[in-house]
Amino acid sequence: MNRTIISVMLCALSIGGYAQSTCSDAMEKAIDICNQLSTAVGTRSTGSLKSANKAFKAAKLKDFSDIWLSSGEESNLDGHFLFDEEFVDSLIVNRKVLEFSRQYAEKRTDRGSMGGKGHIKLTTKALKAGQTATWRTVNRLDAEYALVAEPKGLFTMTIKDKTGKVLYTETVNNKKGAAVRRAVFTLPDKGTEVYIEIVNRGRKDASFALLSN
Repeated sequence: MNRTIISVMLCALSIGGYAQSTCSDAMEKAIDICNQLSTAVGTRSTGSLKSANKAFKAAKLKDFSDIWLSSGEESNLDGHFLFDEEFVDSLIVNRKVLEFSRQYAEKRTDRGSMGGKGHIKLTTKALKAGQTATWRTVNRLDAEYALVAEPKGLFTMTIKDKTGKVLYTETVNNKKGAAVRRAVFTLPDKGTEVYIEIVNRGRKDASFALLSN
């Protein structure tokens, strides 16, 4: 097999979303920060939570508002961890704020961007155990998406275009689920609709951060 054929195959795989697994530095940093928050709340470490939230604030993640539920049903966020700096500040003082997660999510939406300088967007969603939901959004060129679960959350993620063509699918723990998922693939140089299907593979209802570039 000559180099030309190999190059064409690799390009095709890249466009399909299977050859790339490394996100940009900005996205990887956002994933790491969200994972730190999840770990900190899981261990109930106030010091770790404060440290992770400081990094979260510095990242200036924007609100992922241009995303719409396409099918399935979202679970109520109340009782679940919310990836939001004001929520974490309140959580450090009183864990009962978990009962009002949805209110904090609404405040985050009203605030919009958390500073406007960062280009990574974030929203928190929740699904009941075993449930599936699909969200529609728009992206172009080098598209990046990631999922970070709250403690003990396990999810799988599949991304398709509007024709049903698979742009990204899991190759590891696709039945068991995982706490962190990331996808990188190439889209045309124009606004292109993509559909993100998330499945809660865990035995409990759980929330997750959904990130996009």
